[in-house]
Amino acid sequence: MTQRALKDLPQEKVQLATKFGIVKMEPTQVVVKGTVEYVRSCCEASLKRLGVDYIDLYYVHRIDTSVPIQETMGELKKLVEEGMTKIKNLDENIGALRVKLTEDDLKVISDAVPILEIAGPRIYIKVLN
Repeated sequence: MTQRALKDLPQEKVQLATKFGIVKMEPTQVVVKGTVEYVRSCCEASLKRLGVDYIDLYYVHRIDTSVPIQETMGELKKLVEEGMTKIKNLDENIGALRVKLTEDDLKVISDAVPILEIAGPRIYIKVLN
């Protein structure tokens, strides 16, 4: 569905983000993977599935502690160099850091970070089934 929605839009007008790292979720654990091969295969699969030439933001959803982070980030760097993604990033769940934000905290952060000034205007598409 997303591929169909993106088909008629110029890619430079859309900011596309996707993540990798979670292989499966089980009732008692989250299975993660951050190997070089997995990083690349997920990116290639996303590009194909979405029908785009590059991903604006491709990031690690959960860090695989069994793989040195330098390997995971090194592969992300290669993907940037190859033009498959523009920005690499980490996204460990804020809850995993045991940080609790109140609504007031979120308002202060929101007021301090003018999203339109930083990111520019966005086009939002509502995809219906």
